[in-house]
Parts: sequence; structure tokens; C-alpha cells
Amino acid sequence: MRGWALFHRHCVAKHVYKWVDVQLFHYVWHWARRRHPDKRCDWTKRRYFRSLGKRDWVFMPPGNTSEPLFSASSVPIVRHVKIKQHARPFHPEWDPYLAARKLAVKTKNALKAFWSILS
Repeated sequence: MRGWALFHRHCVAKHVYKWVDVQLFHYVWHWARRRHPDKRCDWTKRRYFRSLGKRDWVFMPPGNTSEPLFSASSVPIVRHVKIKQHARPFHPEWDPYLAARKLAVKTKNALKAFWSILS
């Protein structure tokens, strides 16, 4: 699911990501209820779901080493910036434009790496 969400992050798909999260929650909830048919709903919630930051009802299997279930809606939508139509990489007239574009990408990646280290 993580790979699918990352592959489609360039599309306008936030509402689809939310829908996928809701459907996955329903599947997991019904699985947990089928697994323990004689237990109450609050017991099932305490056993399989936790609060994680601002998110509530995050599926985490019992045990201290478990990872939370991936949320597709947590993937940010990244717009692809198109290159100008007439830009030619081997024409000296476009060197400043292409250099500035390359510098902007490098700066953005460096900032993302810096912020990921801090968070």
C-alpha cells in the first residue's frame, strides 16, 4: 500500500487516499471482530487500536515491537513542475534557466533531508 500511495502522489488523489484508509479500517475492524466474537467492542479497540499523535484508531497489533498500519492519506501530494516548452539543454541561451532549476531542486532536497533529520 505504501508503494501504491507513493507512486500516485503526483496525481490529485487525496480523496482517494482517504477512501482507501476508510475501507482498510473497515476491513481490519471486521477482521478483529471476527477473530474475537465473544469480546466487547471496547475490548477490541483497546487491544488492536491506539492513538498516535493526532490520529485516533490507528491499528497496531499487540506487542511492543509492532509498527502502526500505514495511512495512505499521510502521503503528501507533490506537484510536478513542468519545464518550459522551448528550453533546450544544449543551447547556451537556456543555461541560466536550467542552472536555477537544478539549484532549486538541490536546495529543496537538502531542506527535506534536514527537516527529516530534525523530526
